[in-house]
Amino acid sequence: MKNPKVLLINPPNSIPQNSDFVINIFQPLGLAYVAAMLQKNNINVEILDALALGFDQEHRLGKKKLIGLNYQNIKQKIQASNPDIVGIGTPFSFQALEAHQVAKIVKEVNPRIIVVAGGSHATIQPEELLADKNFDYLVRGEGEYVMLDIVNKLKKGKKIDTLPGVSFSNKNGKITHNLRPPPIIKLDDLHFPARNLLPMDKYFEAAKTGRVIEGMLAFGQRRTGLFTSRGCPFFCTFCSVHLTMTRIWRGRSPEYVLAEIKECVQKYGIKYFDILDDNFTLDPIRAKKICRLIIKSKLKIQWSTPNGIRADRVDEELIILMKKAGCIQVKVAPESGSPEVLEKIIKKHLDLDKVKNVVSLCKKHHLSVEAFFVVGFPEEKLSDIKKTISFAGELRQLGCDYCYFFIATPYYGTEMYTDAIAKGYLNESKYNLNTIITTSNKSLIKSPNFSNKQLFDLLKLASQVNPPLTKIRFVSGFKMLLLNPKRIFKYSLNYLKNFLP
Repeated sequence: MKNPKVLLINPPNSIPQNSDFVINIFQPLGLAYVAAMLQKNNINVEILDALALGFDQEHRLGKKKLIGLNYQNIKQKIQASNPDIVGIGTPFSFQALEAHQVAKIVKEVNPRIIVVAGGSHATIQPEELLADKNFDYLVRGEGEYVMLDIVNKLKKGKKIDTLPGVSFSNKNGKITHNLRPPPIIKLDDLHFPARNLLPMDKYFEAAKTGRVIEGMLAFGQRRTGLFTSRGCPFFCTFCSVHLTMTRIWRGRSPEYVLAEIKECVQKYGIKYFDILDDNFTLDPIRAKKICRLIIKSKLKIQWSTPNGIRADRVDEELIILMKKAGCIQVKVAPESGSPEVLEKIIKKHLDLDKVKNVVSLCKKHHLSVEAFFVVGFPEEKLSDIKKTISFAGELRQLGCDYCYFFIATPYYGTEMYTDAIAKGYLNESKYNLNTIITTSNKSLIKSPNFSNKQLFDLLKLASQVNPPLTKIRFVSGFKMLLLNPKRIFKYSLNYLKNFLP
């Protein structure tokens, strides 16, 4: 394989025919980082984002509908690309079915093509993917250097079975997991994600039709995601982020972050950024410096932190700087209003008074703030859920614009999942967790402390913590009405159901 060509694919998504779930048309930055590493090393690489290229297409497949390019179009594009190596992204487990189908198509085009999968699903459930003989290898964890090593080995005709971070199945079905390499510490050594290989105009078009879920305040704007750090040092029992990005937090330098922002503004006309870090404010000094550099640059941008910030790592100075640097919204994630649940059940050691303080500071400095809550942990009591609802009400009084309530879901790889299986809270044979695309309407666990009906009755009560129409939703709804009238009427009808008796 003298000069191998690499094709990286983001598969389409599928949802049940009767589902109102909105598939988020995201930019696959994980694939774009891998592509940037290959480009940097003079390797011929392309990205096929089958979801974005067909974001406005729906294809009926039995009881499901496929969002994105159909499989015949995908096959034609693979044939036209004529790759030697195909990398398939699996950022979400509910996307696994499509990843399997794309791998099958690749082998139909040419069985000699090497098929590699990467992403969160490949890291957390490698056996599930490797049961499919259409996958030759998996990359677990961070993929930039591992994928480069794979291509270079194949280029030289050498075996890759001993490469760190690689998993594979032999002819007898025996699966081998090579040890993962240490996390990438110097993130500045990675090039900016290869947005030049992504169909950027498609994402901008999708944003204008309301197909980008986050950032309602910036509805319709030219936008992109931005990672300024990786890793999470905390031990929340329901979270699996550490399995892909480790518990070692690593931040890019403020100068690197500003340089990427500038490139996005100058090259793509980006006006809005979703800072997708799990811990943007973990190092407050670094976060403040990033804000000061943005202010000094006089860039006219807006941004938010959709994945939430640690309320105990924020002070008033940081809030002021974030606001001046263009931040229009932050999300905080207290998860529960019960100190006992936080400490003993989900192990999120967080002072709720600090959450209230941050909400008050955001209100004081006119920065929109929303909050995430999770209810229905199997060992949680009804009184704990009521405390959460009450605490959410307190935050609303302090100025929180909106409170989101999600049902606790035992995702693979989490401590919650292991515990639920061990204690009989989850019947693994009855549910396929890879089909769960949202936790808003389904509880998978059986709790000794409450029934399913009791949980949903409390969720109904929790939804009424929020007013039927907030200022933010009115403004974004008006923009959506102008750009996509059909969707706003459907969305409004479903939303108002929460307030009907």
